[in-house]
Amino acid sequence: MLNRPLLAASMVAAIVVSGRTAALPSADSLVEELLQRRIERQVETDVLDQVERSVEGAIERTLDEAERVAERAAPTASDALAGITEVLPPPGEQFQPDLDRDGRTVERGAWLVLADRAQAERLAADGFSVRELRRLDALDRVLLRIEGQEEPEALLALGIEVDRNHVYAPVSEGTGVSSPAGSTASTARGLSVGMVDTAVAVRHEAFRRAAIEQRSFVPYRAPRPTAHGTAVASILVGEGPALRPALPGARLRAASVFFEDDTGSSIATAASLVQALDWLAGSGVRVINMSLAGPPNRVLEAAIQGVAAKGIVVVAAVGNNGPAGEPLYPAAYATVVGITAVDSADRVYVRAGRGRHVAFAAPGVAVEVARAEGGYEAESGTSMAAPIAAAILARALAAPGSSPASVLRAARATAIDLGEPGFDETYGHGRISASGPR
Repeated sequence: MLNRPLLAASMVAAIVVSGRTAALPSADSLVEELLQRRIERQVETDVLDQVERSVEGAIERTLDEAERVAERAAPTASDALAGITEVLPPPGEQFQPDLDRDGRTVERGAWLVLADRAQAERLAADGFSVRELRRLDALDRVLLRIEGQEEPEALLALGIEVDRNHVYAPVSEGTGVSSPAGSTASTARGLSVGMVDTAVAVRHEAFRRAAIEQRSFVPYRAPRPTAHGTAVASILVGEGPALRPALPGARLRAASVFFEDDTGSSIATAASLVQALDWLAGSGVRVINMSLAGPPNRVLEAAIQGVAAKGIVVVAAVGNNGPAGEPLYPAAYATVVGITAVDSADRVYVRAGRGRHVAFAAPGVAVEVARAEGGYEAESGTSMAAPIAAAILARALAAPGSSPASVLRAARATAIDLGEPGFDETYGHGRISASGPR
């Protein structure tokens, strides 16, 4: 409560000191004036506080909105390539085979180029005849198929990845007494895995409960085989009388890259493989299975390196060209996990390739798979082993906090050692295991 006499005396003293000669106001009027001033100051303070808070809030909201706008406007790989006009091959184009200087099958008169946007624009300005141009949004690159008989040395000198459009093939072989391909492991619902192979006969009864998203990357007018891809897909997500999926409930993203040539053989080009990898890299998969093999290719290698840089593990069959055969690709690339095949007694498949690029072994002899035409059969080969290893790695990568490095390190530590003690060129680190050595 205010001491009114004391307050009035203080104000009188203040007036005297200031030298005022006006008549002194009454105590009540002095009190009222002082109260009025205090009220005005309090109101002023409250208004200023409210304005300050309002301004601060407005500034924060403006900064938040600016940040959101900046995030939306930030350049992405897709934005960076948005101005690139794609060049598609003519409808009904047919594949024309040829041989490179090493005797390997390639597309006649065509070179592959993997470039960034600036390099791609320079190629067009320099007058290169572009047969096909595709944007690779996930890899932030442009894939070109250009005309030419001679190696474009000028592009190599600029550090641009250039190579022939090499041909690749599935690597499964033979039949035998059947054994289950996958396992009765717990559900893999919510997990997504990628596959680069032939088309999949998705109407097969083995896939009646499977979630398969399929996309074709074949530009040529030719039949599309389904046998090999159907078999590999059935190992991953198929279910039948003697067929247990390695990844029950998982979503399979299947890239179809193979077509039949004039001899009826199933082949795929490096260009199709690169486009398939780009699609899968942008689809959210953590593992991509490639049960195929062929020669080394600089453009394919660069694309696989780009996929690996995104934290995606590429698993590939080492091939069935025998113990004396040369290393096959993509399995022999340093960033790829090469898989060989063993039978139920952990003996290596007789036709499996050998070498330092063999990382692990997996069951791949007389494996029960779905036949594209209906029914089931037993298949053998490193192609059948690769998806089993891919499934084990995909499950491991689905664990919180996992990374390709940690998962592969654990896989090496828990692999069941086969053959010579430690790593060897036949079994790699041993048979890959989901539960560790027994």
